[in-house]
Amino acid sequence: MIIRFYSITGRTESIENEVRALVNDIKAELAKRGVGEDKVRLTIIKVRGDVIDDVIKYLDQPEGKIPGQYKSLIVRMRQDGVSSFPAMVINDRKVAEGSELTMDAIKAALAKELKEEFNLEIPSVTSPIPQAQPVSTPQPQPIQPPPPPPPEIPPPQAIQPQPVKPITPPPTPPPPVTLQTPPTPPQPTQVQQTVTIPETPVTTGELGFKIVNGRPDNCNDCVYYGAHKGYCYLFGFRVNDPSKPPCKSIA
Repeated sequence: MIIRFYSITGRTESIENEVRALVNDIKAELAKRGVGEDKVRLTIIKVRGDVIDDVIKYLDQPEGKIPGQYKSLIVRMRQDGVSSFPAMVINDRKVAEGSELTMDAIKAALAKELKEEFNLEIPSVTSPIPQAQPVSTPQPQPIQPPPPPPPEIPPPQAIQPQPVKPITPPPTPPPPVTLQTPPTPPQPTQVQQTVTIPETPVTTGELGFKIVNGRPDNCNDCVYYGAHKGYCYLFGFRVNDPSKPPCKSIA
């Protein structure tokens, strides 16, 4: 019995593994009856998912237009009558392909071939695959109606002005009491004495300089010049030559 399984890389590994397990069970059962393992051969043809469309596109093309990397695969697919992936072929007869290839279909085809070729029944092959229990979908909870809107609050009542009662003036206060202030004792009279200081004329020889209005032509005639330090105390200058006052150059 020759089995060929056309597998899609990265998509049909689960079916591929189950087919391998079934073939191993068949070989083990045949070995118990003295039948060699070479009587059952499994070939897995893997095709990448990104080239499936290209392979199917070239199935009906002449052999001369088929790319070299696809030629041997397309020749085998034509011989097996395969036009979609995945697919299963047993003894050169296609079992199923595409979405119709299920484990139930594979087991049914294997059980038929084992019965016809070896008159053999294997429980792992003939037993149907347990059906998955339907998943109960939780019922949606009823949507509670929204709460009623709050009652409308009536607008506030207008406040009526109340009549104002006349204000009674307070009673007239009694007349203020005048306190008698004791007389102020007389202050002693201060006697002012005028002291006359005789004016003494000041000469240039006593002061060491003569008084000149404005800026003199010589620092020695200025009251702000310190001859012993050579310094002008008015402008803060160092005077190098008293005959040339530096203040003359200041506006």
